Amino acid sequence: MNLYEFCEKFRISLRKARKMNKAGVLRLDFGESEHGAEIRLQLRKGQPLTVAHLFYIIEQPAIMSELWPYDEKARNQLVALGNVADEAAPREVAAYITEAARGDDEAIGILVGWLKGEIPVEAVTHHWVATRLLMGLPANIRGYDVPHIRRALLNCRKSPDFRGWWRVETIRSRQVTFYQRPGMSFDL
Repeated sequence: MNLYEFCEKFRISLRKARKMNKAGVLRLDFGESEHGAEIRLQLRKGQPLTVAHLFYIIEQPAIMSELWPYDEKARNQLVALGNVADEAAPREVAAYITEAARGDDEAIGILVGWLKGEIPVEAVTHHWVATRLLMGLPANIRGYDVPHIRRALLNCRKSPDFRGWWRVETIRSRQVTFYQRPGMSFDL
């Protein structure tokens, strides 16, 4: 039994169980990676994987063996991303994620310019965009920008230059952001 299964079975908060484990009061068998248990918990709750989880699976494909009851759900989310490695943002663009998250207008303009060139005609999710932006960074630096990607994309959506390239829809009581190239119409 791992920490997440323990919390679910005995209805104890994850925060409290982590404190108990750190204090040595709680001893559980951790025969797996911590990321595997986190990813399974996320999938068990029916939630989409976070961008950090997706990157962990992309970089460590062996973790799929730890996701045995939910490996198909994880695989479906990876397939929905498409070929992330070949469509990664250039390093010169991805380097502006932190500045865009802080609200720097120049950085936001650079990200918006890249987004306008990459967003396809069919609707894609936040994860599709975020993984491509973050893939442009080296793996050892990527972990520092993962927490900033949400705010950076939010600031891009606030930009007047990016109006009409995104929309928010409610799916099963959750709000999901979709990015899509505006439809082109020709009046003859």
